[in-house]
This record gives sequence, C-alpha cells and structure tokens, in this order.
Amino acid sequence: MPVRVRCTLGIGGRLAGSPEENGPILGELQELLPKDPPTKVSGGWPGGLITSDWKISSWDSAAEVGGEGDQETRITFRAEFSSRLEGTIYDWRNELSYTHFHWFSHYRDNVWHKDLKVRLEELNREIPRRYGEDKLVEKIWFREWQFWCGNGGDH
Repeated sequence: MPVRVRCTLGIGGRLAGSPEENGPILGELQELLPKDPPTKVSGGWPGGLITSDWKISSWDSAAEVGGEGDQETRITFRAEFSSRLEGTIYDWRNELSYTHFHWFSHYRDNVWHKDLKVRLEELNREIPRRYGEDKLVEKIWFREWQFWCGNGGDH
C-alpha cells in the first residue's frame, strides 16, 4: 500500500468593501497569490514551494464577498502538494523523517517562505498607507501550514 504525504499552505485576510471596490488591491494580490500554480521550480515564491519531491494537488486563490452584511472582501489562498511513495510508512520512516518532514518543519529557512513573508509584510504596510487605515480589516497573512502522512491514496 503506498504512502501519501501531503502539505497544505493557507493564507487569508479581509478588506473593507466589495471585490469590485478593491480591484486595484486584488490586482496586486493576483501577482503575489496567483490563480495558477507555478509551472517551474525556482528558489523564491511561488516556484520554490514545489520541489522535485512534491506534486501540486490543488491550488486556489480567490477573493469573495463576505463579512457582516457582505461589506467585506475575503481573501483566501490554499495550496496543497503531495508526494506518493511505494511501500508503507514503516518502510519510508527514515525518508519521511529526514527529508519530507525536515523540509516541512524548516519552512522558515526556505527562500520561498522568506520571500513570501517579506512580500506579505510589504503589502500589509502599503494597503493602509495607500487606501486608508480602515481598508485592511484583517491582515493578509499565513493561516494554515499542515503536514499529513498516511498509508494509501493516489494523487
């Protein structure tokens, strides 16, 4: 039975006003949190998120109406990537510990994370400066970073 290893990255935040009212900001966000996954591996964000050991399973970047009275724009980004190994968790225990989990648990050392963090910090400073203090209802930031491993499953 194969082993499936999965990691999930989630980013979210909220802006005052509808998506239509936030068009310029959402345009900037599309550059930072693109709708389409990267096509090639690179060191920085987003290409550095994927290595030769991982396959993108799902990638979603959206801006939706939300909040009380639908007066806000909810920003959601979620990327899931996985790896499939033939055998059992026991067979792969060293590889899982020293390669897959090591990569996951040392995420802050990776260029992609450092790059994304700096760009999110800049965006969170620029939105209130350019659009007013009330525009950024909730900071656009990391919301989810998960590691999962189990026997079974296909990509």
